[in-house]
Amino acid sequence: MAENMIDLRSVSDLLGMKFYIPSYQRGYRWTEQQVMDLLNDINEFKPEKNKDTNEETWYCLQPLVVRRMDENDSRLEKENDRIDWYEVIDGQQRLTTIFLTIHYFNEMWVGKLKTLLPTIKYATRNDGFEFLKCLEINDDQNVHTQGKVFKDYIDYHFMKLAYKTIHDWAREMGATFNNNDFQSKFIHRTKVIWYESVDEDPIKVFTRLNIGKISLTNAELIKALFLNRSNFHVSNDNHLKLRQQEIASEWDNIEYTLQNDEFWLFLHEDCYDRPTRIDFIFDLICEQKVLGEFGNIGTDEYKTFRYFYEYFKSKSSDIENCWRIVKSYSQTFKEWFNDVELYHYIGYLIHQGEKLGELCKKWNEEKSKEDFIAKLKVIIKDI
Repeated sequence: MAENMIDLRSVSDLLGMKFYIPSYQRGYRWTEQQVMDLLNDINEFKPEKNKDTNEETWYCLQPLVVRRMDENDSRLEKENDRIDWYEVIDGQQRLTTIFLTIHYFNEMWVGKLKTLLPTIKYATRNDGFEFLKCLEINDDQNVHTQGKVFKDYIDYHFMKLAYKTIHDWAREMGATFNNNDFQSKFIHRTKVIWYESVDEDPIKVFTRLNIGKISLTNAELIKALFLNRSNFHVSNDNHLKLRQQEIASEWDNIEYTLQNDEFWLFLHEDCYDRPTRIDFIFDLICEQKVLGEFGNIGTDEYKTFRYFYEYFKSKSSDIENCWRIVKSYSQTFKEWFNDVELYHYIGYLIHQGEKLGELCKKWNEEKSKEDFIAKLKVIIKDI
């Protein structure tokens, strides 16, 4: 069974790689504000050492969704080296900005070893990569292309604007700006969520992620971790495939149950806007640190994924125990829903603003259902 690959890769891991931007992607459109937000975030980021692992924390970018291209792919007919090209399904805006940032500091880092750049081939602009490489700042502080003439594409306008924004940002930082420190953080301490699609149709994936405006969810990323063979401590290949299929089937059953609106609205207000509902179970596990504490996982929308990523990377990881915990949350909610007394007490408390995570914690602390109900009655009486 082919498996989608999920990983965290630093910008340094992308250097020297070859990326193909297919024709179904829109052109480069990052604004000045988006470029400055990225630069400011990385510049203000302060790496800290994790006391447990002695590893430094890192700044995380959103997913880069790719698919390894076949060496006989006709779209690479003009390439001498067809090996290890990756079709970029989602994330080309970030990838192009990464290129522009490194390229700018390469040009300004006079007399020092320059950083290797990734190769980016644009299907709709045959000279797009050449255009990127030619960008320079002249004596008038304007962007030029070293005397080479290119067509006036709107993509190139935004690329020049982004390059000028990087230059202006660095100049405005002035004497307080530490060039070496920024480059080190940008190249070595900045990571992307690397999602490598295997069997999926790339155009269908792109349509879902972009046309439908549905980003990769934490659940989708975490599912790749659960189905990654390297996270199983099983040597028998047939047993491994069977276990993967079992987890995938149980996963679908949990999601199917949560898609029942009567059941779902027992636990939540009607304002949940994610495409999958199993995400909230992983959010609870992350918030309650059920699997342990794993340093700085950030505060953005992908913190739950990073929590599970760090868990599976730790020596204490146990995929079977982790999956039992996930199932136990689902089973607990079904028990509450199907018990008339619990249904009304818990439904009332959630309506009154009681946190679901706190109710789960109380449930696990009590020795019996009767003790749990007694505690609920005390809380309700106080209200």
